[in-house]
Order: sequence, then C-alpha cells, then structure tokens
Amino acid sequence: MSSDVVVFPHLEAVEDDLWKALVPDTLYVTPAWTQALARSRPDVPVVVVALRRPHGWDAAAAVFLYEGHEPSPTYDPVVRHDWGWDEQEKAAARSLPRAIIGTRNGHLGGILRRPDNDRSLQTSRLFEAVCEQFPLHVTSIPFLEPSLVPRSTPRGALRILADVGVYIPLADSAGLEGVLRRLSSNGRRQIRSDLRTLDDEPLVTIESLDQLEDHLPLLGVMLANVERRHGNPGNADALAGYVRSCAAAADVFRIYLSGPSDAPAAFSLLVVIGSEASLRVVGLDYDQMDALGKHHYHRTLVSVPLRDAARLGARRMDSGVGALDAKLQRGGVPVELTSLVHFPDECGLTVTVPHVANVRAELAASNRVLAAKWKKGDVIALDD
Repeated sequence: MSSDVVVFPHLEAVEDDLWKALVPDTLYVTPAWTQALARSRPDVPVVVVALRRPHGWDAAAAVFLYEGHEPSPTYDPVVRHDWGWDEQEKAAARSLPRAIIGTRNGHLGGILRRPDNDRSLQTSRLFEAVCEQFPLHVTSIPFLEPSLVPRSTPRGALRILADVGVYIPLADSAGLEGVLRRLSSNGRRQIRSDLRTLDDEPLVTIESLDQLEDHLPLLGVMLANVERRHGNPGNADALAGYVRSCAAAADVFRIYLSGPSDAPAAFSLLVVIGSEASLRVVGLDYDQMDALGKHHYHRTLVSVPLRDAARLGARRMDSGVGALDAKLQRGGVPVELTSLVHFPDECGLTVTVPHVANVRAELAASNRVLAAKWKKGDVIALDD
C-alpha cells in the first residue's frame, strides 16, 4: 500500500497527532531539538515532510532548506566530502540549494517513524519523497548508524561513509560502577584516573538556564577557539546562542567548567532528552590547557558526563565524532556513520563516491586506537 506525501510548510503547521504517533530515531530529530534549531536560525526555513497511510502516520522528518547560503561544513555534503571535482565543479555544486533531512546540527541522523515500521524501508521512502519535493536541491540525510541505513539505497541516492561516532551503553548499568564493570580494564583505569582529579581540582557544574546566562560569553569564545582550530568560522556570539538553544531544548543539561572559574581550560555540554544522553559540544582555551594539563579536557570530554548520564538513567551516552582515540580509550564503542546524498538530476556534475576503504584509511591515519579496532573487527559497521 502506497503512502501519501504530506508537506507541512513550517513546524507550527504540523498536526499534533503526528508528533504523538511517531518515535524519533535519535535525540537530534526529536521535536524539542528541531524546534530549538529553528529558533536559533530563523533564516533557515524548516518544513516537515511526512508519509501517511489510511491507518495513520508512517514516517516524517524535518527538512532544513538552504537557498542562497550554505550549511555548516560539517553537515554540508557538497563541501564535506571529496567528490572528485575540479575547482569549477566545486563552485557549481556550492551554488546549488541544499535540503538536509532530520537535523542540521547533531552527530546522529534519522527520522521519526511508527514503532512497528521497517526502519530501512521507511528511511528509503521518506528520502525519496523529499527528493521529489525538492528536485533542484542537493538532498542529504547525514550520520546514520548502520541499523538505520536502508538495505537498498534509495532511488538516485549515493551512500557514503561520513565519519565514525562513539557511544557508551548505559542501560541496566546500576550507575557508574555498573558501567565501569562493562568496560575494559584500560577504560576503567582511564575514567577513574580522570575522576580522581576532581578531589583536588573540582569542576563548576551549571544545571539551570539562569546560571548559564552569565557564562555564555566565555563559553562562546571557548567554542569559537575549537571551531577555528578545525578551519571553521568561529563567531563567539552565535556559538554562545547555540549553547543556550541546546541547553533549553534538553530535558536535563549539564555544563562542566574545568579549571579556574574565571579562566577555565575546558568546558563541555551534556544534554539529555528522554532516555538519550549526548555530549553536544566541547570548548577549549588551548593556552590554559597547555598550562594546567590535558586532564581538564579528558574529564569534560568523557568521564564526568558519563558519570552523570549514568546517574540520570540514560540508556546510553553518545560522545559524538572527533577526538576518537581519547573516547575509545575510555570505553567508547565506535560506530560507522553513513550519509545518503542525492544530487539534482540536471545539475551536470560527475560524482565519484569516495571508497569506504579510503575513508577508513584516512580516519585510521590520525586515530591509532580506532585503527587497531578496525583491524580486530571491533567497529560497528555496514557490510561492505
């Protein structure tokens, strides 16, 4: 039985029963997160494309539309991946509008779906529906875990290994000690070492939006430091607003400031929505970290957020992409993340998809622990 495609022109137009009927694949496609993203960038239109059958809603996703300006390089398939283009082709591709399905900011992608649906089939059908609605856009759904990637690639889509993420399972763990018992001896040792530093150098923890306001300018600067280090624009004011939006969207959040309260070396933001916990951002003062020690980074990156995620009853903590070896040394589970991309039929571009082995080799070259796990087959991955 075919589905009807329904397009809601903005979030306020979405029927209430849709949100109630469908379950999000990840924290980053929940209504709360989507609404926070919409508020933080009102210049980026958001529509919702849904599939409906006579029995009710089957699947849906927010679609973020970029026309006349570009997404963040992290989520922009045109600039994130090497498609084998020369400079002229790159310029032509960058002039095309983009449609990003699911989330435009969040390291795990997905859609909303009926709990009893075939996850693979519904992702494929919804992707094809969005491509049909926006035929002139470069359409993508970023950062899908293997269980969410369609078994058969959607019509006209390209499948590309985008990155490797890390998570730590927490369900039924009986708190932090239960989590630690599941980890390798090295993981337990690293986390306990990080947490012991709290005895002499405690963290400042922010748990309310009122507390957060006074710290936002500093957090924006520290986050901008990291963005610039990785070659991205670093607008401190915009990034401070983003931190506020993330915190406001969460059921529970924690911001950890490590180092002197007036000049911390590192901070991180843990968000919890439902049973999902995620380390959203890490900001750094590189000079302070060099002076005070890298333990300020490591404990805000994994160990303290993990402790609190376990206390808050989350089923797992997602640690995101980047800094992979530090996360894996502390018990993280690596998982390959796949993006689906569709270029307009009439765009005139010749596209060469990077081979999975080449992407793995590039990531392994800068992540020794990850390379060893790939060699042992300890990375959750799609079948090649």
